[in-house]
Amino acid sequence: MKKIILSGGWSYGNLGDEAILMASLDLLHNKFPDYTITVLVYKKNETIKYLQNLEYVTIEQSLHSYMYGIKEKTMKFGLGLLDEIKLPIERRLNNRLQPLKEKAELSVFLKSPSDYLSNYSEAYDYFSNLCTDAKIYVMSGGGYFNNWTEMIISKYFEVSIAKSQHLRTYMIGQTIGPFNKYARQIYRLVLDNIDYSFFRDIESIKDTRLLGYNCLEDVVPDLALGVETLYEKENYVVLIPFLTDLNRKIDDIVDNFRAISLVSGCKIIITVSQQWSWCMQIATSFYLAMKAKGLDVKYVIPEDYKELESILSSAQFVFSQNLHGLILAYRGHTPVACLNDRRKFVSFMCTIGHEENLIVPSKITKTNLYDCYMQRKKFEFNNYKELQEQIKKAVDKVFK
Repeated sequence: MKKIILSGGWSYGNLGDEAILMASLDLLHNKFPDYTITVLVYKKNETIKYLQNLEYVTIEQSLHSYMYGIKEKTMKFGLGLLDEIKLPIERRLNNRLQPLKEKAELSVFLKSPSDYLSNYSEAYDYFSNLCTDAKIYVMSGGGYFNNWTEMIISKYFEVSIAKSQHLRTYMIGQTIGPFNKYARQIYRLVLDNIDYSFFRDIESIKDTRLLGYNCLEDVVPDLALGVETLYEKENYVVLIPFLTDLNRKIDDIVDNFRAISLVSGCKIIITVSQQWSWCMQIATSFYLAMKAKGLDVKYVIPEDYKELESILSSAQFVFSQNLHGLILAYRGHTPVACLNDRRKFVSFMCTIGHEENLIVPSKITKTNLYDCYMQRKKFEFNNYKELQEQIKKAVDKVFK
């Protein structure tokens, strides 16, 4: 049986990327029904149980984890006085030093990629063997192609090894950047080995074409929108905080949710779409603030992307500072408001035709989230089938 190798940014704790994985599998299986699809995972997680139920799927270790190992992060609560002093200092130092370390590592790689890879000969042999009986390599969507040193280097080696083994190579559904100058050079090396690509935002298309490479000129909706997940609606609204800039508006946000709860009788759920400690800590601060004000609030850390999907698709309204919180809600026909003005967020809200529901954290008032909720009945999903058709057309055009 013919084989596709499917690589991406899943199994890192970002539940939105797990949804991209499952949507990618659905698209590829429909396009290539007689192919086995080998999914590369960083580590085994809850999504594995869904993959194991698919008879056309096999599971292998990603080159990233094979080269660099798996880094586990734990959440710390109940810190002592010394920790309360030490951890913020360590975090600030790390924020200053990490970019320097990344640039140094990328610079070493660029001097001689072959010499760099020679230190990982076992990883090279491992991935070469995976490619031996494969026909197609696909690097599927997400926004992990940036200054993430280990990721971008390992993805380069995946693509270059696949190309050397005469596989057709594709990059689909990505958001790329931002890059430092070293990471941008590696991205060019990646593109040298890619046959076809399409992206989910106009800035990624422009950046790729400015480097002199062709790609599909049209913006393609996030691949997770290729699936529609309709649940019975329940009487609650959801907040997904993500960045610390939202904390500066915590009092105004609490006032908005109190007003929403009073007028609608809705309960409040605070959740996360990434199983990362700092996301959970930010969410915890909002839960405690709302609890202290007597709001009917519940904090849920989803076990897997299916639980997150259920929470968001069953809600009356979702306020999210995270992209896949918006996407998983929207594909469940739940009205959304975006609390982030980064370029991929703006692109998504334009794609679904609801730019009016993009509220920058610094512009949050004591009433504008409430006003957004009160306009929910005007929120339309008329273009959902069109978005799905755009994804299908892009896949058909690229995999011709």
